[in-house]
Amino acid sequence: MPRSRRFSGQTLPRDYRPRGWYESVVTGSRFQVKSIMVHPGASLSLQSRYHRARRWVVVEGAAEVTVDKEVKLVTENQSVYIPLGAFHRVENPGKVPSLSLRCRLAAISVKMTLRYEDIYARDQGAKASPERLLADGKVTVYGIEVTL
Repeated sequence: MPRSRRFSGQTLPRDYRPRGWYESVVTGSRFQVKSIMVHPGASLSLQSRYHRARRWVVVEGAAEVTVDKEVKLVTENQSVYIPLGAFHRVENPGKVPSLSLRCRLAAISVKMTLRYEDIYARDQGAKASPERLLADGKVTVYGIEVTL
């Protein structure tokens, strides 16, 4: 194959966070795929999004995934779907890093993330427990009332 048409692996820029790191693998007009590593004992914030659904595929280790009131252990080569508006969190309960591919599924790229429990103190989103929000069915975020 001519040199100009060869494809080779590349190192992607990683964004390091207290919980681990992520790198954007590919982005299209209606999707984005990120590789996300979560340290043992760490977790992402409990959050929801109203403009995007997601699918998480565990490729190394395991992840404990919360979707609304359901918590399940997802192991290598398994996936979980996060529907629009669902409360969700990914945690690593294991002793080895958890590596997952996160697929964002949306036609629009609105980045409004509602965070409910965030141990990393990013001061945004709603500040109520998901149990109360699920019971009440409404939350006010940035001055806008949202019905769940």
